[in-house]
Amino acid sequence: MTSAELETWLTDPVAYPLAKSGVVPFAAANVGLGWSIVIGDQNIGPQYELTGATQRAMAFHISESGTFTFQLDGNDPALEFIKELVTDVWAFRNGVLVFRGRIGSTTDTLDGQADTYTVAINCFDYREWLGRQVLQPSRKWSWRTVTQAKILNDMFAWCINGQTGLHPTFTVDTTQMPTSTVNYDVTAGTSMKEAIGVMSGFGWQVYPNSLKGITLKAISPWYYAINNEFVLEYGGTVDQITRSLDTAGYANSSVYTGDMKLPPIQSDAAGISTMPQGRLASIGSNPAIVTTKQLQQAAASDASRSQNVVPSWSCHLTPGTWLSPADAWLGDICRFYVWRNRLKVNDRYRITDIEVKIDDDSNRADDVTITVAKPPYIPSS
Repeated sequence: MTSAELETWLTDPVAYPLAKSGVVPFAAANVGLGWSIVIGDQNIGPQYELTGATQRAMAFHISESGTFTFQLDGNDPALEFIKELVTDVWAFRNGVLVFRGRIGSTTDTLDGQADTYTVAINCFDYREWLGRQVLQPSRKWSWRTVTQAKILNDMFAWCINGQTGLHPTFTVDTTQMPTSTVNYDVTAGTSMKEAIGVMSGFGWQVYPNSLKGITLKAISPWYYAINNEFVLEYGGTVDQITRSLDTAGYANSSVYTGDMKLPPIQSDAAGISTMPQGRLASIGSNPAIVTTKQLQQAAASDASRSQNVVPSWSCHLTPGTWLSPADAWLGDICRFYVWRNRLKVNDRYRITDIEVKIDDDSNRADDVTITVAKPPYIPSS
């Protein structure tokens, strides 16, 4: 902060009293080591840093929305600047922007016995925000013989950029999307998150590309890069492991429904007659499917995909092992090693989830848990 900025701040009738209570104006150049949690209006950018936030925890997922939760003392003056569904939160780690989201649900708790007042705050990321952006009934959402990149760009142009009111500016990166053409129909009332999710052939992430900008990046289904630097080894970088194999998702036959006008279609996986599991069916539905051919493809894909049930491994990291996303991040394929009785793995596994509980004592390391799973494909480099 320059001397002129400091003088203005000290004479500001709002900012200076707040600063004395631990709420300080945010200056990106002053972000240092450790975590910085900053709030502001989504259309303005980071404005005030929260120095009193405690119980800070964030979770990131390869195929779902991210979350960030924290707690404030009910007497914290920062609450004057926090409004549900209006205020945004930016979380920096060592000066690098890791999370941006919107403040959603809050819980105020007054405890007369303990003489405490706390406010629990939940934030959702902009992938989840897309779940509240709905394709309007004023337009027919139908495409014929076009690339999925065009469909995605059209949906953003018509549903996001064309809407009234304040909204963030999205950059859509379609460079890794399939180049083949498709027919695609989706019904009005479907959310952007759902409409993108049912498009095939790519994964996608939403992340902040600057203090105010947001990028939706379509990614190859075989993403991401090999991370040769970060090794998950039980007894070394990992001090606790939980292996989970959820067979509830297994199926070798699918009954799939689409639009109400289409009859359901059943599709069996190849070789089902000799499978030792016998027939185990699942039920799938996508009301956005309006043609029989699309429904047949969806049912066949569901029957094939549902056979691929692999265990996930939750790895609690030894404190201090993970310091920032520069060490390892979602989608990274790392060496994973555990050798104990029936748990024998020495292979490359893909990071699918990261949970970080920020330690309020800056002298201690954060509590980090990474979930990995065996990927269906490992890139050569």
